[in-house]
Amino acid sequence: VALLKAIIVDDEAPARSELRFLLGELNQTEVVAEAASVREAIEKLKEYPCDVMFLDINMPEATGIQLAEALQHLKYPPAVVFVTAYSEFALDAFKVNAIDYLVKPVETERLSHALARVREHVLLHAKAQKAELNPDGLNILQNNGEAAGQTVFHFHMHLAPRYIKDNVTMTW
Repeated sequence: VALLKAIIVDDEAPARSELRFLLGELNQTEVVAEAASVREAIEKLKEYPCDVMFLDINMPEATGIQLAEALQHLKYPPAVVFVTAYSEFALDAFKVNAIDYLVKPVETERLSHALARVREHVLLHAKAQKAELNPDGLNILQNNGEAAGQTVFHFHMHLAPRYIKDNVTMTW
């Protein structure tokens, strides 16, 4: 299994170091860059594409929430996991599509669970990227031709796991 490429964004160097250590212990990620600010994170992301960004919330100039919101405008944004000392921003974090929200000090078991969720997210998006989607989000897999004046298409929906429906047949 390939390692997840990660960027750690936190204005406190000891916090970045601790998270890097914990990620190393789990041996599921390669930390490709670290950043001490949102501005630096954007520069690092241009240079080092990643699967996941671990974001602190309170940082100088701009917040991790603002960065996560901006990332949503990318065609293929990295997964976002917030790592913060403040539990009260969790609702805001999930409004910007965070995969998980970890409160410092981070526990290894909790980080492992977050990485499993990130891997699931990355795999789902990799499948969607490989598919050629039409504007409605439907991938036309097969045209069975016309039978009695009807055209039958098979569709595969590319949505969140709980909404996936395989081989939906539509006849008209």
